[in-house]
Amino acid sequence: MLLTNLANWVQPIIRYDLGDRMVTSPTPCACGNPTPAIRIEGRTDAVLALKTRAGKTVRLVPLALTTVVEEAAGEHRFQIAQAAADHLVVRMDNQGTAGQRAARWKLARDALRAYLRAQSLANVRLTLDREPPRLDPRSGKLHAVIVEKRAR
Repeated sequence: MLLTNLANWVQPIIRYDLGDRMVTSPTPCACGNPTPAIRIEGRTDAVLALKTRAGKTVRLVPLALTTVVEEAAGEHRFQIAQAAADHLVVRMDNQGTAGQRAARWKLARDALRAYLRAQSLANVRLTLDREPPRLDPRSGKLHAVIVEKRAR
């Protein structure tokens, strides 16, 4: 679902992606309102379901994880992929020298570890993929958080 706000004269938000999906109804609303009826299906972002050492499932929303990386490492083109119930793979842009990339990875890794620890997920492994972030094959878009393999 996209939201357009033209009420803010200073800086209108144009086509802001909420990450929600909606479906328009083929029939009008039963209440008699003549405008098109819609039904919100909810978030389409990949919510990660990670397991604690004790086997409890903890769900993490993508915005929380991306904010941690962006604020800690100043990184804005990256991808966090869930590879297993206790494993996250991070793909970062290959810009800069190897030393600069290693420094950004250390900042991102340490911040993610602290965040995961606070969520009772200290057991989750973090690895850096040598490959850059992968674009969605259908849309060509970069999704910052994806689930590559749904863990049981």
